[in-house]
Amino acid sequence: MATRWLEINIKLVLLAAIPLLLGRINYQLQDNAFSFCLFKNITGKNCYGCGLLRGISALLHADFVAIVQLNHLNIITIPMLVYLYLKQAVGIVYKAVRSIYKEPPSTKTDSSVNSCINVLPDKQPIIRVIASLPSL
Repeated sequence: MATRWLEINIKLVLLAAIPLLLGRINYQLQDNAFSFCLFKNITGKNCYGCGLLRGISALLHADFVAIVQLNHLNIITIPMLVYLYLKQAVGIVYKAVRSIYKEPPSTKTDSSVNSCINVLPDKQPIIRVIASLPSL
């Protein structure tokens, strides 16, 4: 249970950190500035993805004109990425809320243990001791 909480908390922190980190990118850099794009570094030409990361940063700064100027495909890709991000965020928050209100595990014995007790009446004390042991 504690590891599940830790996993959910790490995901929530990372999910909140993504827009903060992307917002720090300077989307107003010129095309001759350093690029992470291997294709652009080798050939000097823009690939189809060049300007996407800066376009996301421009979206976080609400500069919609820059989004289109950086890459025309941002009109299609950024709404899809926003949808996927929000879908993931809602899923993680839903799992966190569901785990808070989740019922504790029941302490009932397994039906197979009960059937063994009924079939073997002479060994009931041993089976009851085994059935009362905590599961691993």
